[in-house]
Amino acid sequence: MNDSRWLVAVALGLIVVGVTIAMAVGLSHEPERHEQSAADTDDWDDETAPAYGQTAPEPVEDPGEPVEDEDADEVVEGLRELSGVVADSAGDPVEGAEVEVEGHGRLRTVTDQDGGYRLHSVPTAPVTLVARASGFAETRIEVTRTEPDGEHSVDVKLADSSGAAGMVLDPDGEGVTGAAIGCVTDMQQQRAVTTDRYGRFELPVASIGCMAFARHRSLGDSPRVKLEVGSRNFLVLAPLGSIAGVVRYAGGRVPTSFTVTIDDFTPAGGGEGQKSYRHTFANPRGSFTVRRLQAGTYLLAVELPRGQQVKSSAIEVKSGQQVKGVQITAP
Repeated sequence: MNDSRWLVAVALGLIVVGVTIAMAVGLSHEPERHEQSAADTDDWDDETAPAYGQTAPEPVEDPGEPVEDEDADEVVEGLRELSGVVADSAGDPVEGAEVEVEGHGRLRTVTDQDGGYRLHSVPTAPVTLVARASGFAETRIEVTRTEPDGEHSVDVKLADSSGAAGMVLDPDGEGVTGAAIGCVTDMQQQRAVTTDRYGRFELPVASIGCMAFARHRSLGDSPRVKLEVGSRNFLVLAPLGSIAGVVRYAGGRVPTSFTVTIDDFTPAGGGEGQKSYRHTFANPRGSFTVRRLQAGTYLLAVELPRGQQVKSSAIEVKSGQQVKGVQITAP
């Protein structure tokens, strides 16, 4: 009995000794673990180092230069409308002026009777607006960037051309398209130009001071006008006249047919006198009418059957006058 108690006491003592030795060994290694942990945090600063027992943060890549938000300040490109009024130096509207956006061939229009224009689908980016009109210097305007889907007003003032310019008008004051304008020097027509669709024309600087006239096939020549610098030169075409009469033989008989020509013509205002006309008439009264005549003095010739020819006396036709009752008698 005493022997068994002694064996138990010895066993307990051995257990105590073993536990004591194991704890001593563990404590001797603890500083080494702390030193390793500290070594792993050499690259952290005091503010970012995790507390003991926490997980270290994932490394963050260097972002480099700050990146701007492109959408924040980006100007959205779109379309807009441009509209306005084109006027001359006196502030009067210019009808028929051509207005276009340079570099955009389809963005082109002409002004209305009030000088107004409107261009659709114009880019919002900066553009150059160009305005042109006969008798005026070309005008260019830089239009700045604007917001899309809006209407931007741009008025244009045209300066007078350095040459001589103006308009050709009919007797009612309407512009005449396709009229020829020239300066007359020693009865010779020089530097001829043609009016545009609104009756406007422009001649170079060398034409300033010359005596100019306008001519159109459907009207009489305009009076001579001394051209001045600028766009205030107006040439008014005269209305056309006519000559009406009858052709008879001396005994009162009427020819079956006859042909009337202009044998000679002297314009009322001077200048070239040649005028071509030839027409054959056949009617029981022997009547004829020669229309579309400019002012001046005419000499008619009548060709009769069998080669016979007879001429009229001189016939004066004033601007727009209808001369009636002319009788041409053949022997």
